[in-house]
Amino acid sequence: DYLAKPFANSELVARVRARIREPENPRREPRPQTVGRAGPELDYFQRQVVMSNGQTVDLTAKEFFLLSYMLQRSPASCSRAELLAGVWGTTFDSENGGNLLEVHISRLRSKLANTKIVTVRNVGYRLVTA
Repeated sequence: DYLAKPFANSELVARVRARIREPENPRREPRPQTVGRAGPELDYFQRQVVMSNGQTVDLTAKEFFLLSYMLQRSPASCSRAELLAGVWGTTFDSENGGNLLEVHISRLRSKLANTKIVTVRNVGYRLVTA
């Protein structure tokens, strides 16, 4: 909400009260989801990944967001530009992006050994959940 100057204090108070009465934010984070049938579970509230054997895996914030973004788009493939924009909020082109994405994908693959992150040639990456 935006309130232009000059404004009356009563207008400000009325807008604050209206915002408080609004229902919860519709962009709430989703409930925990599972990658694959017996794969790891992403707990969005604890920001952790729990493997099928109950073991937790420590991921950095970017690795967690990258896995989450790919899970939400699964089974579709994600291009490099999509992943860079969706996770890092940047608009790198293929040449200027460096190997930032490849490094994070490689780390995810090593930490989540049983989860398949497939390289789709000339497109990007796909998280296989089946």
